[in-house]
Amino acid sequence: MYRKYCIATLMAILAGCLSVPEPNYFTLDMRSSGRIDAPFTVEEVRIRPGEAVARREIMIRTSPTQIEYYATQRWAADLGEQLSEKLKTEFSQSQGGEARVWIEGDLLAFEQVDTRDGADAHLKLDLVVTLKSENGDTSRSFRKVYETVVTADAPNAPAIVEALSRGLESIAVELAEDLAREHREQVQ
Repeated sequence: MYRKYCIATLMAILAGCLSVPEPNYFTLDMRSSGRIDAPFTVEEVRIRPGEAVARREIMIRTSPTQIEYYATQRWAADLGEQLSEKLKTEFSQSQGGEARVWIEGDLLAFEQVDTRDGADAHLKLDLVVTLKSENGDTSRSFRKVYETVVTADAPNAPAIVEALSRGLESIAVELAEDLAREHREQVQ
């Protein structure tokens, strides 16, 4: 009798293991939006994800004080690496020129935010940006928190990832405008 019970229990455990859903992996859209054309070259981008967003699972903010994570919807790579690569890609269409740029900072929010009407993608980056002249004689730095909210087409991981990609492209455009202004001031 005991043996039959052990075999039945083992079969139930194995059946449960076999029914575990496979994870789905996501990455940001790494294609350039083509919206940036500025007179500088971005040489380095380093983004560090905060602890809450550093996990591989995609984060969901269900209320102002509670977060959850998708069980099987995961980032394919470290978010800091993905954001750094996406920003480099956005600036790759820049015409280059006399100024060289280094961007570093912290990823403070990169999440789905549940709303009454569906879901939004929330992004927040605290960046320190340094511009150096071609000869390296002059440099300027500024720090700014960039934040945006993009409405997702649906409250699911694929739609959120697409909205996060679009949001990061918008932040890149705002950053390019700030860089152009700082560059003009540096040249004067």
